[in-house]
Amino acid sequence: MKNWVLTILSLVFYAWGEPICVLLLIVQALVGYAGGLIVQEARNQARKLALGLTATVILSMLAVFKYTDFFLANFNLLTGMNVPLPGLALPIGISFYTFRTISYITDVYRQKITPTDSLLEYVFFLTFFPCLVAGPITRASEFLPQLRQQPDTTPQMVYGGLWLVIIGIIKKAIVADYIAQYCNIAFGNPTGYSGVELLAAIIGYAIQIYFDFSGYSDMAIGLGRMFGFHFLENFTYPFLCNRAT
Repeated sequence: MKNWVLTILSLVFYAWGEPICVLLLIVQALVGYAGGLIVQEARNQARKLALGLTATVILSMLAVFKYTDFFLANFNLLTGMNVPLPGLALPIGISFYTFRTISYITDVYRQKITPTDSLLEYVFFLTFFPCLVAGPITRASEFLPQLRQQPDTTPQMVYGGLWLVIIGIIKKAIVADYIAQYCNIAFGNPTGYSGVELLAAIIGYAIQIYFDFSGYSDMAIGLGRMFGFHFLENFTYPFLCNRAT
């Protein structure tokens, strides 16, 4: 029941901001779920073909919404034609759930995990709302076992999760957003500021980006913990990281 309730609420959460694009999310969930099963059952070269086809279909969804206007605008510029731009809006979080799907079928191909037989489990994994629109990208090998174990949510997990949410809000809404105001002003009129002021804006922008994503990650990890799920910390030293962890 917990899985059903949170899956439905996650889809409602996404549909609240993207009423039509929730259909794209559902289609991609079906493609990823079926692709994982096909890759698992295929043998030899057929496994590579199944992986490639599934990845192509999934990435094409991202490419259509993200790059159609870009390519058509450049085509018009190069050819002098006037092909109308469709003006497709980029669905919220499409990059995050696209690469979460890619990581799932890739782990199945590498035999790091076996694909889930439950469509509910897969849709829950893909759409769980704390990390749906801004990450972190969680691996199926870390998340799916928790759905099957259904660990109890303790008061310590709720309080610890709430504390992380508060810290994340402070990072995003206070630190990052206030620094962004200065950076936007400086970058909007760079000739009106001294070199020192522009250097401060460049450094401030790096700090803004860090606290933006770090804040979102803290909120996602905290919300997950409040519902009884553990997400790995993946945003500790992003500027110093030189390998995947």
